[in-house]
Amino acid sequence: SLEARKDRGNRTAARILLVPMASRDIRRRSVTAAALYGGTAAGILGTLIAVRVLGPEQFGLFTLALATASFVGLLLDTTIEEAIVKYGFRYSASGDWGRLRGLFRAGLAIKWGGGAIATLVVLALVPFADSLFGQPDLTAPLIVAAFIPLAQAPEGIAGASMIVAGRYDLRALFGGLAMVMRLVGVAVGVRYGVTWAVVGILLGQIAGSCAS
Repeated sequence: SLEARKDRGNRTAARILLVPMASRDIRRRSVTAAALYGGTAAGILGTLIAVRVLGPEQFGLFTLALATASFVGLLLDTTIEEAIVKYGFRYSASGDWGRLRGLFRAGLAIKWGGGAIATLVVLALVPFADSLFGQPDLTAPLIVAAFIPLAQAPEGIAGASMIVAGRYDLRALFGGLAMVMRLVGVAVGVRYGVTWAVVGILLGQIAGSCAS
């Protein structure tokens, strides 16, 4: 009958539309997985390069400087990204683009503020590095590492915006790119000592944040 033919035609059209959608989802998932694993591999490779070139004692200074900056940055992290994702979906669904833009502007300002405070706290620890850690050679690497939380600030907001846009693959891709940039930075800087290795990490993070 005519209705049966129409029904078969509708089902066929639906299947035709679903095929490219399924293909796109598979492609995005593949990109996401590759970027995540690639970023992890880049981080491990950077650590191995630093260990091999610096040696145990110098690598200890390198790790201590980065760990101190990371710990303070994590301690003062505002985790504003969760609120941005929650309300970003709401404003995006309702088409309230003005509030959405304001949300991202406020989130970036808060993230920058948290990064700036973390930088100041690490810099405040520098004069006491010898008594705190028993490492007089830690001063210069710690000064450089203090600016890493500030350099990382835009990356979280950029990732939240990609989640709101439904592009998890881009978030993973740019996250992996930031890790590759850090790998390049440490691979170049580590040849000139601990301080320059940390400078390489900082420059790589700045490049990764700018790319995001």
